Amino acid sequence: MQIMSKLTSKQEQFCRNVAINGMNQTDAFMSAYGYKTVSRSITANASKLATQNTKVMTRIAELKQRSLEKAEQSGLIMNAHDRRVTLSSIILNADRDRDKISAIVELSKLENDYNFQVETVNLVELKTFSTSELRLMIQQARAIDGEVVP
Repeated sequence: MQIMSKLTSKQEQFCRNVAINGMNQTDAFMSAYGYKTVSRSITANASKLATQNTKVMTRIAELKQRSLEKAEQSGLIMNAHDRRVTLSSIILNADRDRDKISAIVELSKLENDYNFQVETVNLVELKTFSTSELRLMIQQARAIDGEVVP
């Protein structure tokens, strides 16, 4: 418990979100720090917190170990990895399409595939770009979305 006292309450919540709730780093960071929309800086800060802060890294490992021990003792609780494996197995092996679709939906929820975030752009910021730069950005965005770009 010595490490826990050295963490801020937000860092502790981040650790719990990752280790116990099975959230990815970005979602765990946004939840702990109260952000509503994802941005590059949030993703970078989440990654930095999880991979460069030794107190946080140690706490996540400690919480994961405790969670694993509890799951093994009870035999009733599945951790996030076990849920992913089970759902994937259902998708691959279920006889009924309805079961496969249900497993796909649940796995998608677990992976946060339904949480689409739209990054907003300040219009004043756009005025700093030339017309050719804006066209290039639009072409790049279309290419990312799979559109054929002329």
